[in-house]
Amino acid sequence: MIIDGVDYRIAIVGEAPGEDEENYRRPFVGASGQFLTNIMRNEAGINRQACLDWQRLPAPASAERDQPVSTGTARRFKMASTELAHDIARFDPHLCVLSGNTPLRAAVGAHCQD
Repeated sequence: MIIDGVDYRIAIVGEAPGEDEENYRRPFVGASGQFLTNIMRNEAGINRQACLDWQRLPAPASAERDQPVSTGTARRFKMASTELAHDIARFDPHLCVLSGNTPLRAAVGAHCQD
């Protein structure tokens, strides 16, 4: 599959959206996202249109410290992980970039525990 003239597909998976992402309802639009875009375009020549940007995983702070999380948070994490798996399968990327512990946990199936 060729997207916008390039024959690669990259999935970029981040943690929970920040304030800018919430306001614009698009992933990676804040300062970090702009930095990522500039590096990809200027340093690596990567077309962001050939990328799946995914940033909807709830990042429970207590899970990062191996503490129990609420049942609701665990449920939201599992639902988002399932949605991510479907989106990745549909996009069929050549490369997945996992930005943070939460996307890594989702990728390996390490769902938050109740």
